[in-house]
Parts: sequence; structure tokens; C-alpha cells
Amino acid sequence: MKLRGNAVYNAFFTNYLGAQVIDLPTGEVYAALQRGVVDATGWTQIGLIDLKWNEFLNYRIEPCFFSTDLGVIVNLESWNNLSAEAQTIIQDVAIQHEIDSVNALRGKRDTDFAALEEQGMKVVELEGDARSNYLAAAREKTWERMNEQMAAHSSGTGNYDRLIELFYDPAAD
Repeated sequence: MKLRGNAVYNAFFTNYLGAQVIDLPTGEVYAALQRGVVDATGWTQIGLIDLKWNEFLNYRIEPCFFSTDLGVIVNLESWNNLSAEAQTIIQDVAIQHEIDSVNALRGKRDTDFAALEEQGMKVVELEGDARSNYLAAAREKTWERMNEQMAAHSSGTGNYDRLIELFYDPAAD
């Protein structure tokens, strides 16, 4: 199986699924699917229809194995130069945006999934041990890769355990 990969989940695809991973920018995936360069791709819960990848993809495997957030980052000096009122406004707007965007994207996901199934996409829902092993492998293979990347960096792996502690919620499994 040739999978369009991404640095975030390539370790899972290669080390657990045994796939041949081909890294491609998003804009090249349609042509790669069309020409058979890749057979499958990892992707978010939304956007397949927008990118027209559904013309070539026939199956969706559940459960999803990662979740991501996009952040807004503000320079600390710039933040500190804002008035308390401006900081509060920015925080309040950001919090409301998070709530609104989660709801909107859940709605889009549900609409997209219904449309994909209506167009013939089959859902493969892993259950029991297969589900547990799949999710554990996605997490563990990615952590292994992160540890390897950190070990190759001059800062080393000293913060590895703390990163896992801060960014992993076992209750989310």
C-alpha cells in the first residue's frame, strides 16, 4: 500500500501499517491519486470533497487517530504592551471563536461524512482489540519518532517525558 504521508504520522504508517510512505504537498495529492502514485492518504475529517479526493478514495477507516488544533501566537512583548481591556477582548473573542469553530466544523464533518457515504464511500469501523491496537500504535509510534527527533537535536530528550505528560490526555483514548 502506498500512502501519501505527513511527517506527523509517517512513523505510524511505516512502522505499524507497513505502508510505503510518499510525502507530497496537499496540492499534489489529487494528481497522485489519479495516477496511482498513492493508494490512500491520511487526512482530517473534513475537506475530502473540497479537494475532490473522494473521486479516488473508496474507504474511510475509523476511529480517527489524531486531533489537532491551530493556535494563535502573540509575541509576549506585544501582548504586554496591550491594555488589560484589549487583552480581555482578545481572550474573550478567541474563546468564543473556539466554541463556534468546533461546532461549525463538527457540522461540516457530519455533512461531509453523509455525502461521502451517499456517494458510496464505505466506513470500516475498527472494533475491540483491533481498535485499541490501532489507536495505541498511532500514539506510540509517533512518540517513538518524536523521541528519535529529540535525541538527534542538541537539546536532547530531557523534556520528552514532560512533553508527553503535558500534551497527552489518557482519558481521550
